[in-house]
Amino acid sequence: MGRGAYINGRYVANAGAKGGGKSDGRGRDATGRTVGWAGDGEDRQQWQRKPGDEDIDLERKLAAMFLVAKAAWSEPLPEEDLNVQAVRQLKKMLLFCGLLTFASVAFGFGGRSLPSPWKELVYTGGFALAPIGLWLFALRLLPANLRTPRTVPMPRCEDRVWAQVTYALLQTAPLQFKKIKVSVGPDGSGCITVQAPAPSCNVSVSSSSSCSCCLADFTTESQLAVLRCGHYFCETCITEWAISGHAKSRFCPVCRADFGIEPA
Repeated sequence: MGRGAYINGRYVANAGAKGGGKSDGRGRDATGRTVGWAGDGEDRQQWQRKPGDEDIDLERKLAAMFLVAKAAWSEPLPEEDLNVQAVRQLKKMLLFCGLLTFASVAFGFGGRSLPSPWKELVYTGGFALAPIGLWLFALRLLPANLRTPRTVPMPRCEDRVWAQVTYALLQTAPLQFKKIKVSVGPDGSGCITVQAPAPSCNVSVSSSSSCSCCLADFTTESQLAVLRCGHYFCETCITEWAISGHAKSRFCPVCRADFGIEPA
């Protein structure tokens, strides 16, 4: 008949055969888990815990947590809103938290036991609480430092000068240059307003049958915008160019002549 014994703080039933005889080297602890040892019945101090169902469940949970974290980490974020330095610091902190979490899990559930259950609880709990604290600290910093404050652009109004004419009358009708007010809102939408005529100037109009911006061929009804340098484009193309907010939007797309200042 087998007998029980306390091994590393756990009571194990059927620890060995009566009289020190050999046994099958297996038994059950107080929680019902199967345990065993290397050697015969006389060598009962070299115990080794057999993996149970709870160990398999833990491995499955850790694998699922790893897949979820990997998917969340690979999710793209809008780069224009990110503080690059804060993101680098956060990645280092999360990597350190992950290493501590892995160490605590490996130490607490890897089958290694300390001489005292209380010491095992203290050591395992300490290793587990450290990454949790760092995770909470990182979450507090996340809303404040991850994204950079965005400034709302102010509406802007600028003046441009060009002549409005159809392609059919380009070579015959006199060019009437006018001041065009370009207004751009905070959301990037813009509009133009034709204002008073601008002082006239002698312009040698170039010969082109297509727009240099959209490369579309002109028709007799095409509405053109003729700049003071002599180049002409679709009026819709030059309007989009003027309200684009580009640093060179006040210059001709072909020769870079300034058409944002009225001629003297």
